[in-house]
Amino acid sequence: MDALPRSPLEAQPDQTALELLIEFRARYPDRYTSGIRALQRRVKVWRREAVQRLICEMKDVTHDVTTAC
Repeated sequence: MDALPRSPLEAQPDQTALELLIEFRARYPDRYTSGIRALQRRVKVWRREAVQRLICEMKDVTHDVTTAC
Protein backbone atom coordinates (compact mmCIF):
# COMPACT_ATOMS: atom_id res chain seq x y z
CA MET A 1 0.00 0.00 0.00
CA ASP A 2 1.77 3.11 -1.22
CA ALA A 3 -0.17 6.27 -0.50
CA LEU A 4 -3.33 6.74 1.47
CA PRO A 5 -5.95 8.58 -0.58
CA ARG A 6 -6.66 11.68 1.48
CA SER A 7 -10.03 12.73 0.10
CA PRO A 8 -12.13 10.18 2.04
CA LEU A 9 -10.43 11.15 5.30
CA GLU A 10 -10.79 14.84 4.59
CA ALA A 11 -14.44 14.40 3.65
CA GLN A 12 -15.25 12.25 6.69
CA PRO A 13 -12.41 12.45 9.22
CA ASP A 14 -14.32 10.42 11.79
CA GLN A 15 -14.29 7.26 9.66
CA THR A 16 -12.49 4.32 11.20
CA ALA A 17 -9.67 2.52 9.45
CA LEU A 18 -11.94 -0.50 8.99
CA GLU A 19 -14.61 1.61 7.28
CA LEU A 20 -11.96 3.09 5.00
CA LEU A 21 -10.52 -0.33 4.21
CA ILE A 22 -13.96 -1.62 3.23
CA GLU A 23 -14.47 1.41 1.00
CA PHE A 24 -11.00 1.15 -0.56
CA ARG A 25 -11.37 -2.57 -1.23
CA ALA A 26 -14.69 -1.93 -2.96
CA ARG A 27 -13.13 0.77 -5.15
CA TYR A 28 -9.74 -0.87 -5.74
CA PRO A 29 -10.06 -4.63 -5.13
CA ASP A 30 -6.58 -5.51 -6.42
CA ARG A 31 -4.73 -2.69 -4.70
CA TYR A 32 -5.79 -2.89 -1.04
CA THR A 33 -5.01 -6.46 -0.11
CA SER A 34 -2.98 -5.77 3.05
CA GLY A 35 -4.40 -6.00 6.53
CA ILE A 36 -6.17 -3.47 8.66
CA ARG A 37 -3.16 -2.68 10.86
CA ALA A 38 -1.21 -0.93 8.11
CA LEU A 39 -4.17 1.30 7.36
CA GLN A 40 -4.71 2.01 11.07
CA ARG A 41 -1.14 3.28 11.32
CA ARG A 42 -1.58 5.51 8.26
CA VAL A 43 -4.86 6.93 9.57
CA LYS A 44 -3.20 7.65 12.92
CA VAL A 45 -0.40 9.57 11.18
CA TRP A 46 -2.89 11.48 9.01
CA ARG A 47 -4.92 12.49 12.06
CA ARG A 48 -1.81 13.60 13.94
CA GLU A 49 -0.80 15.75 10.97
CA ALA A 50 -4.32 17.19 10.72
CA VAL A 51 -4.22 18.20 14.39
CA GLN A 52 -0.83 19.82 13.90
CA ARG A 53 -2.18 21.81 10.93
CA LEU A 54 -5.12 23.00 13.03
CA ILE A 55 -2.83 24.04 15.86
CA CYS A 56 -0.64 25.99 13.46
CA GLU A 57 -3.68 27.68 11.93
CA MET A 58 -4.91 28.65 15.39
CA LYS A 59 -1.53 30.15 16.26
CA ASP A 60 -1.77 32.28 13.12
CA VAL A 61 -5.17 33.75 14.03
CA THR A 62 -4.67 34.23 17.76
CA HIS A 63 -2.36 36.59 19.52
CA ASP A 64 -0.55 36.44 22.85
CA VAL A 65 -2.85 38.12 25.38
CA THR A 66 -0.09 38.28 28.00
CA THR A 67 1.71 40.99 26.01
CA ALA A 68 -1.36 43.11 25.30
CA CYS A 69 -1.32 46.74 26.49
